[in-house]
Amino acid sequence: MSTDLAPYRKTEKEMASESKSVAEVCAQTMALEVVDDESHELAAEACRYVKAQVKVLEEKRKSVTRPLLAVKREIDSWFKPVVAQWQEAERDLKAKMLDYVKQVQEANRQAAAAAAAAETAEEAVTALQTIADKPQVKGVHEVKRWTYEVIDVTSVPESYLAVDHAEVMAAIKAGTREIPGLRIYQDQTLAVKG
Repeated sequence: MSTDLAPYRKTEKEMASESKSVAEVCAQTMALEVVDDESHELAAEACRYVKAQVKVLEEKRKSVTRPLLAVKREIDSWFKPVVAQWQEAERDLKAKMLDYVKQVQEANRQAAAAAAAAETAEEAVTALQTIADKPQVKGVHEVKRWTYEVIDVTSVPESYLAVDHAEVMAAIKAGTREIPGLRIYQDQTLAVKG
């Protein structure tokens, strides 16, 4: 399946031409040294110009991509509920198959325990004869992964606990200036209006 970009080739050429202009401006801005008030003002002017150009290009990019994204969202909305139904069916079938595998494993474990506890060889053989082969179906295999669940957060070593960045930033924005174990400070950057 090919993507027809013909309607966008004009924009592609404009961006290629723009790229050459940007390279020239970038070379000039890289060479600019800010050493006094005059050069600081010149850098601020250049920064406003650069920011304005980025804004223009972003608007142009969005004017091209917005309709495409709207079409993509619409098409995705057709598929999403159907895919979700298939995925639910897959989860249900996997859960049922895994339950069966676990039942077989438990029955085998009990049979092995019964054989170990048997008082006679005949009882042990009888118990071992009930052990079933692990269910095997082509294209299906068991995957084992180590994982965890929190049963007591206060017992978890500190090195495994993470700071909730979003929660901390929300508290700082709300006016909190002291949180034990954290240094809250103002970081300094520059904002330039375009």
